[in-house]
Amino acid sequence: MSEVPLRWRPTAHLHRLATVAAVALIAPFVVGQPLLLVVAAPLLCLLAAGRRGDLPANLSVSVATDSDSCTEGDTVTLTLRTVLERPVEQLVLTLDLASSVAAVAGPPLLVRDRCEDVTVRWELRPERWGRVRLGRVRVRLQDGARLYAAEAELPLADVRVLPEPTAASAALVPTDLLDRIGLHVGRAAGEGVQFAEIRTFRPGDHARRVNWRVSARRGQLHVTTFAAERAADIVVAVDAFSDVGEGGNSVLDRSLRGATALVQAYLRSADRVGVVVLGGRVRWLGPQGGMRHLFRIAEALLEARVEAPMASPGLQGLPRTALPPGALVVMFSPLLADAAVEAIAGLRRRGHPLVVVNVLAEEPTGDPRDEIDDLTLRLWRLDREALLCRLAATGVPVVSWSGDGPLGPQLAPLAHRPLLGGRT
Repeated sequence: MSEVPLRWRPTAHLHRLATVAAVALIAPFVVGQPLLLVVAAPLLCLLAAGRRGDLPANLSVSVATDSDSCTEGDTVTLTLRTVLERPVEQLVLTLDLASSVAAVAGPPLLVRDRCEDVTVRWELRPERWGRVRLGRVRVRLQDGARLYAAEAELPLADVRVLPEPTAASAALVPTDLLDRIGLHVGRAAGEGVQFAEIRTFRPGDHARRVNWRVSARRGQLHVTTFAAERAADIVVAVDAFSDVGEGGNSVLDRSLRGATALVQAYLRSADRVGVVVLGGRVRWLGPQGGMRHLFRIAEALLEARVEAPMASPGLQGLPRTALPPGALVVMFSPLLADAAVEAIAGLRRRGHPLVVVNVLAEEPTGDPRDEIDDLTLRLWRLDREALLCRLAATGVPVVSWSGDGPLGPQLAPLAHRPLLGGRT
């Protein structure tokens, strides 16, 4: 438990009593009636009885949450315990939450009389991703005579709030798969369960693979072969150069929710997944496997809005381990910043199979009755169409996703077509 020093200050009630006592002391000499001093006697006794030295000097505080990380919309249990050296007449706790945190259960205002040890619990729901300070608790203590009061502000815990992932699946598969076991059907024969072909028997084939029905019909041994099941390298890139839209549903919010969904889907498929965050200082994590890697990726994604967008070195500073050869890159971008478009071109020049998810669903607003605004909007639309055509001409498919529905159906059509790779 941490110690919070208490500074006891005179209350307005003490000032009123002192003023009345002073008037009662002066009035007898002004009016020449010494007996009026008896009026001041009780007030002076009350002021003397409420000595500040009898009040506790420190407040012991313990603040804990049941988890230091959660997902948008999940609840976090916050427990606050305060302990005093000696009891006070009244303790008041006022909960003051951050703007992105809502209270689900627990008292927003707690008043306890004649107490020295108080424990209170709240159920809180963070509603937006990021590193969130849940808020603060204001504490007010008061002595029995209401002459002195102390106030303190207790900061609550910080919680990592992960983006709420949308529904997605590991549908996109690069042409070059890893030489390790996974769930994707490879082009080479192996020990998988996906049927590949029936061919004539060759030396070294297992006898259990012999297809006796076909062998008897053709008069020659034939074997049934299966495709190998392999893992893939996937890199999820997030464009953090620009962020437009309302808080909670901006293009960066959509990008992070879609990226989190893809990361989870591919990690469940035993693939290796990495992440690259472009914008400001480039942040990256090389592809690795295992669900524990998800939390490291979440940490990197949360950094996407810590720094303001600024000039970025792009992909030049990324090592080979961040973008392994043949890795499939899925980039979430509103395609608003020139640096993001240049990064897409750089990935294509490196020879990576690439898919761009356009997360921009809004158009510039203006007065439709104004001819200049209407012309500006038409020019903006033409510029967007020209950009999409240029990307399609270089072999980069672009799918649009507004964040309202699952991401899987938007990517499903690309699962049945080869994704271009190789240097250009």
